[in-house]
Amino acid sequence: MPIDTDKDRRFHDDNGDENDAPASWTIGVSRVENGFICEASDGRVDVFEESDDSELRPDPDAIARVLYRIVEYFGATGTKHDARRVSVTVEPGSDYTGPTPIKN
Repeated sequence: MPIDTDKDRRFHDDNGDENDAPASWTIGVSRVENGFICEASDGRVDVFEESDDSELRPDPDAIARVLYRIVEYFGATGTKHDARRVSVTVEPGSDYTGPTPIKN
């Protein structure tokens, strides 16, 4: 199900330039055989492939990249100086006792 908002606000594009937000923002996520496809109403399409090395499906790192893309699309990433910002992380479970996972 696509996420949609009609909030009129300023946002930063991929080059860091501030622009007027479109009147309506929509982004859809589709699951495909080896990952995910994000299609935005601005015409941008991003493909996020799952790692062949991941033991889990869906791959937590691919899911994190999709979620970060959604946060980025809506201009909510913020900076380290903001009082609050959205963060997407992948971390081991609280009872995980195996080797320390390698971060990408």
